[in-house]
Amino acid sequence: MDFGPTTVMEPMIQTAIHRGPTLTYQRDLLSYMKTYWKDINGDDESFWEARITSSSPVLFVEIPCELGADSVPSTLKPACISSSVRGQDAIYYFNRVVNLFKTLTTYDFLGAAGIYPSSTATYTLAQINAAVKAKWVHLFIYITNTLLNMSQGYTPAFDCTSGSLNAVSYYYHLKGSIIDGTLVPIDTPKAGTCGATGLKYPPKGGSTTPTTTATAPTGTSTSVPTKATIVGVTSSGTQTGCLLTAGTWSVQTCATYTITTVSGGFTLTTSKGLCQVSGGTLSCSSSVSTGTVFTSSGGSLAYSGSTAFTGDSVPSGTTQVTIYTGSSHAQDITLKIVST
Repeated sequence: MDFGPTTVMEPMIQTAIHRGPTLTYQRDLLSYMKTYWKDINGDDESFWEARITSSSPVLFVEIPCELGADSVPSTLKPACISSSVRGQDAIYYFNRVVNLFKTLTTYDFLGAAGIYPSSTATYTLAQINAAVKAKWVHLFIYITNTLLNMSQGYTPAFDCTSGSLNAVSYYYHLKGSIIDGTLVPIDTPKAGTCGATGLKYPPKGGSTTPTTTATAPTGTSTSVPTKATIVGVTSSGTQTGCLLTAGTWSVQTCATYTITTVSGGFTLTTSKGLCQVSGGTLSCSSSVSTGTVFTSSGGSLAYSGSTAFTGDSVPSGTTQVTIYTGSSHAQDITLKIVST
């Protein structure tokens, strides 16, 4: 029976990918895998081999080689693949998996709901699932049935170790060939190992983003990163949303802020330009010629020595809330600086 992959052990995964038909692209694929698909014990090759081997019952199933009139192989059985390159099955597999992985930006899914790595914050499983479900969507467009442009979210399975998020599994139904067919998201068919409450989302260990030191007017010294997102924390301690490029507060995708050390503190810059406080209102724009000097206290953004900021409401959906200094509006918040 021709049931499994040819590429496990001989030739090795890396060798198989290097032999790909478009060498530059395959080297890029391998480079990406070496950077982002790492083995916890440092043995990437064995780890990758285990992945494709464990997938064999699904990817190399005994069904007819051709699927429909397009003559595209329906499985990754070597006998079904017309190629002179030994290991082409591995190339197809890892190319498909890596491209799918690039669409599953779990950090961004959670961050859009104000959920970021923290050594102290805890979350419920419902909060985490809702955050992913809001972003991991499948678009439905029906013409004859009148339904147009409706998107539906799905729930993955989160696994935990000692109450901390450890892994997430996304599930799909496949329509068409495993090589280029359509992957349709589905809700997880089984629950992960995380409990319902008290879940932690700890920062990764290892090296950290380089930091610079800014000296506050009071003479205290606080380290801040050179790149960061700025997360809103309500008076109840709940992390909700973050600042966008214009300096507004929203639950949409966070902006990256560049932090530049200057005399007495630091300035903030986004893709829109320098940030300033003018008339008690925070904004970032290309029209700002001189950025406001900020400081930090306890990891939070401070203006004129105070970490107090305020808005008219807590953002939801696509709403953008203007941020003011002080406590003159309905919703008090602090702005947490999170290294990226």
